[in-house]
Amino acid sequence: MSRRPKLICFDWDGTLIDSVSKISLAIVEAGVSMGYKRIHPQKIEGRISIPFEMLITGLYGDLDLELFIKTYNEIVLDLPPARLFPGALELINRLKHAFLLAIVTNKSRQLLVLELRQHKLQHSFHSLWVAD
Repeated sequence: MSRRPKLICFDWDGTLIDSVSKISLAIVEAGVSMGYKRIHPQKIEGRISIPFEMLITGLYGDLDLELFIKTYNEIVLDLPPARLFPGALELINRLKHAFLLAIVTNKSRQLLVLELRQHKLQHSFHSLWVAD
């Protein structure tokens, strides 16, 4: 019996795509646009892996989370696309022919699908496990 895996799961942000600075900038700008003090992006960068709602309430405390997420989404959609890490595209293209591939991320489906399309990867993954 073969022990070869059938499915390979990847995290997205900070693993395949270099999006940490883009996410941090959008969080900072969303906070500022809602009247909060500008925080340093480095305060955010080490926390990107936790659920988004926990990250935001940890940074800004009690706030209108729905409004913050709406503001964040508007800002992040206006920013240039994040780049894939060197070698990520080649790795995905090599693996997708031999394995099922999935992404497991705290990102929203809307933003993940947009980024997959921007990099022409929308058909490379069998499954997307997202925050929403």
